[in-house]
Amino acid sequence: MKRHSPPTLFTRRPNRWHRTPSTAYSKLHPAQRNTSTVTELEGAPWIHVATTYQWVNGRHNQWRFEPSNEIYDLRFRQWPDVSMNCVEVEAAEAERWKRDQARTWRRHRERMDAVEEKIRGAERRIREKREMARGVRQQWKRHEETWEKVLSSPRKLSFGEIPWPTFEPPRSQEDLTPEKIEAFLLSKLHSGELKNIQRIRAAQKRWHPDRFQRVLLKIHPNERDQVDKAAGRVARCLNDMMAREVDKTL
Repeated sequence: MKRHSPPTLFTRRPNRWHRTPSTAYSKLHPAQRNTSTVTELEGAPWIHVATTYQWVNGRHNQWRFEPSNEIYDLRFRQWPDVSMNCVEVEAAEAERWKRDQARTWRRHRERMDAVEEKIRGAERRIREKREMARGVRQQWKRHEETWEKVLSSPRKLSFGEIPWPTFEPPRSQEDLTPEKIEAFLLSKLHSGELKNIQRIRAAQKRWHPDRFQRVLLKIHPNERDQVDKAAGRVARCLNDMMAREVDKTL
């Protein structure tokens, strides 16, 4: 009895391996590839591969993962709660971020307001000082011009028309205090080119009792005595100021 050798997948060719179909099994219609066909070809060395492929192909759908109803229900039963928790957490984080931003902006605005208030205060003080300096210079200028008018006036003068060395016109001799006289004569806002001693010496020449007599003759007789006492008070204050300035230079 002649024994047939089983078909092979590869046949030997010179210098290479060449793939050749072993049987007509691969040409069969899928409906014809049944168990009987595989049984007839049991002797083929590759039959176990075909059998395994047929078994796997028939049970492929059974191998797909199908979660149990318990797991499926638990997942979709808990997801809404988890989703809501995530939304709530994100909303809380957003609200906290908004509060932090608002607090940071409020602090920044407060600091900016404080800085702006300091700037406005500094500008206001500078403006006040400039206005005060302008006012003092104008008042000193009027003081000097009034003295020229007093010396050249042909009519009788009153106590209020005398250019007293104070910022505010005095109503009586009691208002002519050393502090007010010194503040007016030694102000740094006028006569900046003159030293304190020079200012006091010029005022002494003007208010000296002997020189003031020509002014006293122009005063109304009813107020002449009051003006004379007030002028003597100014002269004494000037002498005290000069003594203090001289002591400073020693």
